[in-house]
Amino acid sequence: MKPAVRELFGSADVKDLGRGRYEVTYSGFKDDRDAALFTVADGQVNLQRTQGGLGAQGSGFVTWTPPLRGNVSIEISFRHLGDGAMGLLVAGDPPRSGYLAVANLPIPGVQPLDAIFRLPVKEGAQMITSILAQGGTGIQVAKNAPTVASLSREGAKLRFVVGRGELNADSPQPSDGRVGVGLINTGILIERVRIAGEIDPAWLDAAAK
Repeated sequence: MKPAVRELFGSADVKDLGRGRYEVTYSGFKDDRDAALFTVADGQVNLQRTQGGLGAQGSGFVTWTPPLRGNVSIEISFRHLGDGAMGLLVAGDPPRSGYLAVANLPIPGVQPLDAIFRLPVKEGAQMITSILAQGGTGIQVAKNAPTVASLSREGAKLRFVVGRGELNADSPQPSDGRVGVGLINTGILIERVRIAGEIDPAWLDAAAK
């Protein structure tokens, strides 16, 4: 891997998986370069590097800047600090397109919802038309407890894992875009992030110059 490419990702551990695919792991967000490629793509989210991780508070999407192609995965180790919902995004161009998997989404009058949505998410009663899958088994996010969550896309298969819980869905489109985190009136402390996928070569060439 070219030194200029590795330097794009701060102190992250970068593995070249071949054929344009990389695995990039951020642990602890030790300096500002580690947080530089994480930006608010939509909504109002306050991002702040703190001792032990990257804090995110508000409602909206935080995405990793490099665009990815085809099969991808994002895994985060985090602590949930608020009372709203959090989720993970793949193949995203929020809020217009992508897949958002959400745990404990508050719904007035019913139990909180675990679901995989295809963006854009409709508002009100039409929200159900955006749901690809819901329910799952054993998905739980305890407040201020260490939690690991992941969302992966392999072909048309989407797999959302939170702790020992799991939810699956199928959808052929879209297939390319960014990965990230979605927040709905809540806060999380992200302690570790692992992203794997094919990084758009045009983005790599331009960013490494």
